[in-house]
Amino acid sequence: MKKILVTTDFSDNANHALEYAMQLFKYEDCQFYVLHVLKASTFISDDLMSMSPTTSLYEQLIASAKLKLDRYIDTVKSKHNNILHEFVPVIDYDNLVAAINQLVDKHDIQLAIMGTKGASNMAKKIMGSNTMRVIQGCHVSVLAIPHNYNYKPIHRVAFTSNYENTYCKTDLSPLINLVEQKDYQVSILHVSDSNVLTKEQELVKASLDDCFENATHQFVEIEKGAFLSAVNHYIESNSIDMFAMVNRKHGFWENLFAENKIEKVAYNITIPLLAIS
Repeated sequence: MKKILVTTDFSDNANHALEYAMQLFKYEDCQFYVLHVLKASTFISDDLMSMSPTTSLYEQLIASAKLKLDRYIDTVKSKHNNILHEFVPVIDYDNLVAAINQLVDKHDIQLAIMGTKGASNMAKKIMGSNTMRVIQGCHVSVLAIPHNYNYKPIHRVAFTSNYENTYCKTDLSPLINLVEQKDYQVSILHVSDSNVLTKEQELVKASLDDCFENATHQFVEIEKGAFLSAVNHYIESNSIDMFAMVNRKHGFWENLFAENKIEKVAYNITIPLLAIS
């Protein structure tokens, strides 16, 4: 049984991501951990006034949120009525990244699915969205669903590599499992300023060939330019349904001063993005 984490704040964006997850895995046994993380700021003075004198603030928060989450899950279950899907409600308090990492470790969760709205202004780019915080801070692969993307069956996936790090199947298992089980076609994109690969790059390319040996795949060389523009052009020109890239974790100073491609793609891409951890 697949174990999948879906976060919710009960917004349309979060609802959309859960709907996508249920469609993507419609015919598979899945256990969905539906996580709602409370923030202290959501507890207003009216709530304090209505509390029972014998109930702690924390208990009141948890009980109210659990009731709301249970009702939400009941609505989802009634709508889809899929006997292959099981739902586990989870309530946590204040720290989204820590809550996800705890769940992933405790229950061996293979994938997190979240909605993303993109960056509408510079402040949002600087502060980051919840989805970006999870991609950057959690040790689980994340499938990010754009808020305006309607589900359609996946046929073609693009995966990008700079050919700097060799891969094994374990490194890419979230993508390989999807590709092999669902018979997706994979385009492996390499954005380069040279038509000739080094010996080291040839070894990396060979390792990718081994990783996708059981899937239909091709290697595509793209002329160097703006990374995001090159990726988007290929996606639009080749009817790509999902884009995947490895999320290499960096140190604080490297993140601060270097271009963070995963963040740039997550904010701007118009199809589901699989960030592989």
